[in-house]
Amino acid sequence: MTFVTIDGLLIGDGSTVEQLYTLTENGITGWRGGGVDFRRERTPRPARHGEFPSRGYKSGRLVRVEFEVLTPPSSGRSHVEAIDRALAVLDDGGDGELRIDDGDRELIATASRYGEPEVTTVVEDLLSVVAMRFLTPDPRRYSDEVQFPAASSLQLFHRGNSTTLPELRVVGPSAGGYTLTFSTGDVVTVPGGLAAGAVDVLSAGTQWVKRAGATTPLLGVTGHVPELPPGVTVTVTVAGATSVAATIRDAFT
Repeated sequence: MTFVTIDGLLIGDGSTVEQLYTLTENGITGWRGGGVDFRRERTPRPARHGEFPSRGYKSGRLVRVEFEVLTPPSSGRSHVEAIDRALAVLDDGGDGELRIDDGDRELIATASRYGEPEVTTVVEDLLSVVAMRFLTPDPRRYSDEVQFPAASSLQLFHRGNSTTLPELRVVGPSAGGYTLTFSTGDVVTVPGGLAAGAVDVLSAGTQWVKRAGATTPLLGVTGHVPELPPGVTVTVTVAGATSVAATIRDAFT
């Protein structure tokens, strides 16, 4: 069974009774497999030959979802209302969670509407086909969050096939600052002033440290929280503070 959920709209595969929104035979494209291009910036070498090598980055993922809207009298819904509900998905221009459950696992991406929806009437006031496209700027797909409870040392890992970005939480007190040491060789030093029970949040995604709920990053921090490679355990140890906890999501290409 396959289910797609976006902005509260549930689209199934026809396996449930009286389902209003049902995937067509080729209802999901751009989601499974690699599905994205790489882009690589080029840096010329002044007065030298060629260019400097640089890291490649995956471009955004464009996902197309095509589904039937079937409203027999027993559904209790008018066809116009059912179509209106579908077309209202993320129509405010914002982002939402695109969840696709293939039965063996459910993966999630942050998506927004892309382009104009396509509505084709098959049987008037009864059956239509709707196609919508969603852009996920981060092309990776994620599972639900996994929590690593607070301790002085953690064994961090994830089960995906792409790198993932952990979020760490360090609990005070820390009068003279604290240090996070990773088995990857990365070291993060954070200045003092963390009260007892207060929490610093360190994000590998932004490379910011936010203290006690602050909305701006803490200054004076050196080093950065590393990405976690797939299938590799990374140890992180805190010195100078009470404990460190982590939130990680499996990431898939």
